[in-house]
Amino acid sequence: MDTVTATTYSSVAPSPDQVRLLTRVRSKRGVYLQVHFAWVEGVLPDIAYKGCIQKLRELDGSETNRTRFDCLFIGHELQSWNTLGVWFFPNTHALLALIRSREFMALTAHAKNALAMVLVPNRALSQRWLNLGRKLMPRSTSDQTSRVLTGGVQFTGLDPNPVQLKNFQQCDQGTPIHMFNALKFRKFADYGTHRQAVSGQLVYRERYGRLAIACIHKSGGTLVADTQYQFTLIGANGDPRMGQWDEVVIAQYPSRQAFLNMLRLDTYQHALVHRQAGLERTCLWSATPLKTGDRT
Repeated sequence: MDTVTATTYSSVAPSPDQVRLLTRVRSKRGVYLQVHFAWVEGVLPDIAYKGCIQKLRELDGSETNRTRFDCLFIGHELQSWNTLGVWFFPNTHALLALIRSREFMALTAHAKNALAMVLVPNRALSQRWLNLGRKLMPRSTSDQTSRVLTGGVQFTGLDPNPVQLKNFQQCDQGTPIHMFNALKFRKFADYGTHRQAVSGQLVYRERYGRLAIACIHKSGGTLVADTQYQFTLIGANGDPRMGQWDEVVIAQYPSRQAFLNMLRLDTYQHALVHRQAGLERTCLWSATPLKTGDRT
């Protein structure tokens, strides 16, 4: 009787299948790598991280943002991270060169776990959302509802549960935040009593997104990145997890309180039915932007 032995890959290095998929990605606008790190010592290894970012710049890439992980606001992920960031590369050759470099290996030597997702920028769509936000902002109401956020009850997995909401509210409410939002759309929009012959992505974009972006601007926020998910390059035990997500959107808010106030806006509340209809699942990480030299 043959014995099948499962191959276990390093949690901080890509598997051959993941690297193979990277060589197939085509994007004229470059690629992003959204990175999540859990450090062995719990703090960002400053020297090793700076060395990796220097190598990134030598490859004509850039660090889009660097944040300290605060909490998981929505989703079922169990892993707790220390650092979340986004790196931009002019092409996949540069990305591959970085993850094979001594500088990247030196950085991952300080990590006990890592997750890296390959994303393709959708700048035209991002600009369209920004323009919609500016046009719709004067039409949206500025009144806040009297609703008290208690955590998702009706829509399991699409809203924060009571523990997640409590964790978020216990963070510093006055500091700026970045919200990393991974989205998986339904094939067809589902409003509970019936399904519509329209994609979940279209419903999310046109019916929810048009109002949500206006509310983001009203709260003083803005989009940091609007991207299409390709696959997982690092993590998941070497599984590329193609199709796990459809898009990843990162938004910045002036404070956590501003974000919570946005969720209470009448305009935003009225748009939620379309969000629920369009989304199959989501994962939303909350993080604090860091300046160069800050440690986490």
